[in-house]
Amino acid sequence: MSLDKIEWLQVENTTQCNAWCPACSRNQDGYGLSPDLVIQDLSLNRFAEVLDALPGLKIIQFCGNHGDTM
Repeated sequence: MSLDKIEWLQVENTTQCNAWCPACSRNQDGYGLSPDLVIQDLSLNRFAEVLDALPGLKIIQFCGNHGDTM
């Protein structure tokens, strides 16, 4: 698929979160962070680069799989 055909983008802008939800994939059996989790934020410059590379983009959805997106 070419980049100009992508219309929908899901963005996870951080892996930081203050909640300790028991079933979250951030946790290691409900206690402590998973050792595989890298704590990082999506920089504004990198986000702008991605948006520039997707000229056909119509929808951006901010989600939080490993962090609290808000």
